[in-house]
Amino acid sequence: MKVLKCKACGAYLEYKLGSPVSICSYCDIVNIISEDVLTPASITQTENNEVVGAAMQIEEKYMANYFIALGVSQGGKLLISNKEILFRPHIINLGNLSDKYIKLQDITSFEKPFFPLFLKIHATGNRVMFLSTWSRNKIIQSILNRQ
Repeated sequence: MKVLKCKACGAYLEYKLGSPVSICSYCDIVNIISEDVLTPASITQTENNEVVGAAMQIEEKYMANYFIALGVSQGGKLLISNKEILFRPHIINLGNLSDKYIKLQDITSFEKPFFPLFLKIHATGNRVMFLSTWSRNKIIQSILNRQ
């Protein structure tokens, strides 16, 4: 069994198997889960293999809404680091963070739909992050500067 601890405070992390991120319930830091943690533990590993996730170094934050489906969205913030972006929903809106996380190297294009607040961020594997934000031009420029 692999045990994850927060990179910032050392508290045990709760995470969904296969999710690339986990948010610490104590210090509110976004922890990036490494690829070796996402794979199932082998039989030869010890039962209490303690693993510490890396902390996401947030460089910019933008208020946004994340569209789950047409007409259904979650409020929160788009967090941008030097390697990835993550839509962080408000605490009452949590849910699956896997769809809300994209590495910058995987971003292929941006789309500005007809409505002035909408932004679609396209990534490899036909993944799309559909946002509504007042800062769409700033977000695009921020991501392009880091790629």
